[in-house]
Amino acid sequence: MGMLIAWSIAHQEFTINDDYYFSKLRELINMIGADLVVIEEIQDLSDYQVIVFNYPEKEFTNREKEELHKYMTKGGRIIILGYYNNEDRVAEYVNSLTKTYGILVNDDAVIDKVNKIDEKGLFIITSRIHYFNENVERVLLPCTASLRATSPRGIDIIQAEDTAFSNKYGKSTSLFKLVKVGAGELIIGGTCVFWDNFSIDLFNNKEFAINLLTKK
Repeated sequence: MGMLIAWSIAHQEFTINDDYYFSKLRELINMIGADLVVIEEIQDLSDYQVIVFNYPEKEFTNREKEELHKYMTKGGRIIILGYYNNEDRVAEYVNSLTKTYGILVNDDAVIDKVNKIDEKGLFIITSRIHYFNENVERVLLPCTASLRATSPRGIDIIQAEDTAFSNKYGKSTSLFKLVKVGAGELIIGGTCVFWDNFSIDLFNNKEFAINLLTKK
């Protein structure tokens, strides 16, 4: 068996089995030789190298947080992704896990009227990709919130361009962050649709998605 990726629906996340949104990502995971399992609860995580929480719509319980912390300390990677303007309270639900590690998803939207593909500037483009950037020059991040750190532990994976701003917090340009947790890591993103069927073929989103799932 190759690499094993868990995709959670334990918190009513978007399922990767939705063909309208994520069929291309599912095909990409197959293409890189990884195995994908959709999980309905947080238990027995030891077999998975990566666990994805894509737009959680329920809080993480204390038991789940303990299990996920143990998973990361032993070398696992968690990817948890929010969305702009705290839609469906998704920022709050993401933060119920990430606040322990000093990173929060803001209840805002990042706007860039220069580096964008839409009139409103919500589908922003950035070249400021600091990690997981092999073969990646630019990525499209639609409808993204910004992130803020409450401790110095997190490092920026992606920042918006200098032309971007938050609709609530001024120059708040951190979009993806990474926190090392023991031998593993927690990756937090401000948008969950950079790898949906619309975005994944644009710019270097596909390469970034592969790196996020597979690269150390």
